[in-house]
Amino acid sequence: AGKCMTSFGVVVMSVAGTGMGFISFLYFLSLGYAAALGLSSAFCLWAFNTQQSSILVSNLSNVHTSFVLLWAVRMFAFYFHREFVNWPQWHKSIKEADAKTTLESKIMAWMSCSIFYALMFSPCLFRMQADANINWGFVGKSGIALQIFGLALESIADAQKASFKARRADAFD
Repeated sequence: AGKCMTSFGVVVMSVAGTGMGFISFLYFLSLGYAAALGLSSAFCLWAFNTQQSSILVSNLSNVHTSFVLLWAVRMFAFYFHREFVNWPQWHKSIKEADAKTTLESKIMAWMSCSIFYALMFSPCLFRMQADANINWGFVGKSGIALQIFGLALESIADAQKASFKARRADAFD
């Protein structure tokens, strides 16, 4: 029952995070994406490390899911900063697009994105549900190293891009 409830919880977290798209349609693909993965990661870390004591989670599974959470926080902060600080013209364009979007379109986008993001998170969920004694192997450990490197690289690139846009705001009108 614990694994089934956790799977259901990930879907609920994805639906909740993606629901940001009702604020603005493009949030289904930006802030809602980051929120869905962040909430799913936080939920799994909480559920498997505090609520399901019968399942022993491997340290590497916790590291993997924690870095997904960090990536989601970084992505959410980037999208939020981009829209409201670095690129106010983008915010205006989003508002124009929202005016043309119907409720039916939003509901379809919400459901499809929610399911898609829950499925994207499933490798984390499956590793959290797996026996802690299952070996991650060279490929799994290399994947975690690549994940950490990618998070650092994206963070540096976002900082550089934000700095450039702050200095050359006129180039993006």
